[in-house]
Amino acid sequence: MIGQGGVESLTMHGIAERSGTAIGSLYHFFPNLSAVVDELFARHGQEMRRRLSALEDSAVDWAGLSIGEAVNQFLDPFLQYFESHPEVLLVLQHKRAMGTPPDPQISALFLRLAESVVRARQPGLSKPSQEARAATVVAAIIGVVQFTVKVPQPSRPVMVQELRRLLAAYFDSE
Repeated sequence: MIGQGGVESLTMHGIAERSGTAIGSLYHFFPNLSAVVDELFARHGQEMRRRLSALEDSAVDWAGLSIGEAVNQFLDPFLQYFESHPEVLLVLQHKRAMGTPPDPQISALFLRLAESVVRARQPGLSKPSQEARAATVVAAIIGVVQFTVKVPQPSRPVMVQELRRLLAAYFDSE
């Protein structure tokens, strides 16, 4: 429902009807609509932490991959999740608009992962330069992904392809 009409399109009755649940049962588990959105936010956050941790633990040889393979290995776990859960970005935007700060664990994991790619691909850079590049990579990804939610053109696939090109150029530059 969120993927089709945004968070503002949710109603408790709509959720109950769509899920085939009695409205009373729904209220038994979720006292209000905010609790439903909070639970979605928590579940998506848990999955993002799991994916980031798994990628970090996989000990990818970032330097041994072609630049295209490195970019794909880095981006695909997130992009695939966003594609299969179109409501994720809308829930995140809603929570941010309501004043919920980014999850510090997700932010730290994402930054560490970007730093490992930059460190492997650009070992000659100083540590502060590597950290600045990693932070820029994360900011670029977040910015492009958020932009694709707000602006219908160019299409999300076009923007994702451009993001891949941007990261490939950035990871491969000195």
